[in-house]
Amino acid sequence: MTDHLSKEKRSWNMSKIRSTNSKPEEIVRKFLRFNKIGYRKNVKNLPGKPDIVLNKYNTVIFVNGCFWHCHQGCPRFRFPKSNQQYWIKKLNRNVERDAKVYKELEDLGWNVLIIWECELKKSDAQANLERIIWQLEINKSGVDFFMDEETHRQILLKFQALQGQVIYGKKQIKGIDEKRVLPDKYVDANHIMHDLIRGFYKPKGRDYMLSYQATEKDENYGPQINWLDEEKGIFDSIDMRPPNSEKDNRKKSDIEAARFNLYHEIPIGILHWKKKGVNQILGLGMIVSENTDGTFKVVPYEFKDIGNIDK
Repeated sequence: MTDHLSKEKRSWNMSKIRSTNSKPEEIVRKFLRFNKIGYRKNVKNLPGKPDIVLNKYNTVIFVNGCFWHCHQGCPRFRFPKSNQQYWIKKLNRNVERDAKVYKELEDLGWNVLIIWECELKKSDAQANLERIIWQLEINKSGVDFFMDEETHRQILLKFQALQGQVIYGKKQIKGIDEKRVLPDKYVDANHIMHDLIRGFYKPKGRDYMLSYQATEKDENYGPQINWLDEEKGIFDSIDMRPPNSEKDNRKKSDIEAARFNLYHEIPIGILHWKKKGVNQILGLGMIVSENTDGTFKVVPYEFKDIGNIDK
């Protein structure tokens, strides 16, 4: 593309671009304030004077302009046609300096989070801003999703090892007082899947989903499974649906958990509710997208090396 600006005009334009308190930075800071997350900005005694510093989460955030920091693959970044050698040298120095600063901060024990200017455009901003929250919680807890928790990993490995198996539990769904009880109350308590037979299962104190019980009944969670071989429990995809009722107080937390798994590519165990007390293990799935109708698309997933799993 031809550069229609003179060398002097382009230089003047570039000089007017803020290095601090830019509009993208203010968008991120406003989001943090809205979520009552305290921060400091442009802390001078840290390498690179990070745009945002969150001591509570041991995290620094850089809100990078796509041009100045050479965001590869982004349409907002390309080298100017005029005085090109100057710009190539200058911008490459920026990239080298960024890498050096990030390394110094990590060596000091900080978690470095990069937000690109293009990620804050209106259509993508909310999802990318929410990603900050998920990452901050991980940084605060020091837990890298479920993989640091051997129990959860072993449960997911069980889902893979037991794919296709049908498990049975007691058929009644009412307790002694005739009140409806959660499905895990009528599944054999000695079975490995006992606590996982329910719609969305989110481990206590965690932000992610561990398992999901799919159904084909148009009640609450709705019809969802696209089969390749129903008898063997092999699916092509699942339209995972949170509770339909707006009055269901689980709906918000279920959606947030599903998004957490989506953003961080955390697999989940999948079960198929066949009838009362009868569920088939469909193995593992990965949430790959959030659909416009409020469902989440899930496709099959498997660990390449599952080791020795006791069936």
